[in-house]
Amino acid sequence: MRFTSVDALTGGRFVFGVGAGWLEPEIRNHGVDPARRFAVMKEHIEAAQRIWTRDEADYHGEFVSFDPIWSWPKPARRPYPPVLVGGTGPRVFDRVLSYGDGWLPNYGLGVLERVRELFQRAGEEGRTVRVVMMSVPSDPAVLEECEKAGVDAVLPWGRPRRAWAASNARWTPSRRRSRRCGGNDPGRALRVRPETFLTVESLICNARL
Repeated sequence: MRFTSVDALTGGRFVFGVGAGWLEPEIRNHGVDPARRFAVMKEHIEAAQRIWTRDEADYHGEFVSFDPIWSWPKPARRPYPPVLVGGTGPRVFDRVLSYGDGWLPNYGLGVLERVRELFQRAGEEGRTVRVVMMSVPSDPAVLEECEKAGVDAVLPWGRPRRAWAASNARWTPSRRRSRRCGGNDPGRALRVRPETFLTVESLICNARL
């Protein structure tokens, strides 16, 4: 599979961002009923996770079904690359905690409050999750808010590198974290990544595992 090849080539640094998409004509063009897109995504992710963790894998669902197969290379990171689930709908945390390792939302009104909600739910289920925030503005105050909320990393979206470089120069991470149930190391600062970042939207339609 192409994703495990990338993970192997990068020494286990690949992070798998997934989303079911939102543009109905695009989804239908790939043969997926928009109303069932989340169920389709779930089965594709579960099938991939089974392939990544078994020498001989099989999977039988409503949308994805195959008898035992062999597939190599296996991921460099074990058991597999972190799966970050995108979206901000009312049931996104169900998906994150069902088959994901973290949440990949866009920055926006109220999203940091929801980060705290996710950490609470994860803690109640004995889970550790991470949050990577996209579309974060180049504002030191916003970066500070993200850090305090427990966001693991932030990513700009279509903003000039120069503005982000200036913002980074002005912002000093506190390296102090409030108590939470998130997956971050309490002694590690928020990571700001101004480089280009590729998310995989509508991957379940395009990959056809």
